Amino acid sequence: MAGYLGGRSASVKRTQQRLLNAGLCIRCGKRQPRNDSKCCETCLSRGNRYIRDRHARLIALGLCRCGKDKIAPGRLTCESCLLRMRSRRPMLLSKGLCTQCGKEKTNKATSTCRSCRMSSLERYRTARIKAIEAVGRSCAVCGESRIGLLDIHHKRKNGSEHRKNKPGLSYWKDIAINPHGLVTLCRECHFNKHEAASDPVDDGSDVREEPRPVETNKTVFDEEKPVGDFQATLFT
Repeated sequence: MAGYLGGRSASVKRTQQRLLNAGLCIRCGKRQPRNDSKCCETCLSRGNRYIRDRHARLIALGLCRCGKDKIAPGRLTCESCLLRMRSRRPMLLSKGLCTQCGKEKTNKATSTCRSCRMSSLERYRTARIKAIEAVGRSCAVCGESRIGLLDIHHKRKNGSEHRKNKPGLSYWKDIAINPHGLVTLCRECHFNKHEAASDPVDDGSDVREEPRPVETNKTVFDEEKPVGDFQATLFT
């Protein structure tokens, strides 16, 4: 039996390698794989969907991702998985391996390899672009459309609380799902909006408003004085 499983495993590896050499996905063998993976986009999305659905079912049952034990209070994993995750990072760091994939070597300055850092950066950029497109593709004040200069403004001024509750990548994903109460502004307009004493966006009105005139304190020299007889004689 062991020989049969070993032969089957070797056969699967040879088939996958043959598909990779031909430039095809190792799962379906029909489409080209993604640049940073051995599988195509369709197979990856299908697998990720299955993992998310399975995780949601386990959470509804109060079980860990492993499907064996109950989750720990205030967490999404059981105690055994939590201890294993905590011990994995120091073990990988001691061996000089990446703390995410556990395969490639890292330098002393970082704990992750270059491939994992580039993948994380690409996921962050994709999530940010989707969030900005969900709110608005250009600045609502000046019309700037370069994606690198755009930012999200919270009408209710709760941006700090939003970032604290949804840190990292989940912040942009939450904006893409629920863009209500947000507006797209460029960096300069966003800075001016926070520096202004009053924000016209907070009351739900249109952001395209003319700037309000600045009121100045009038002095005695600004007031119009009637021209008397003495002043009239000066110009005669």
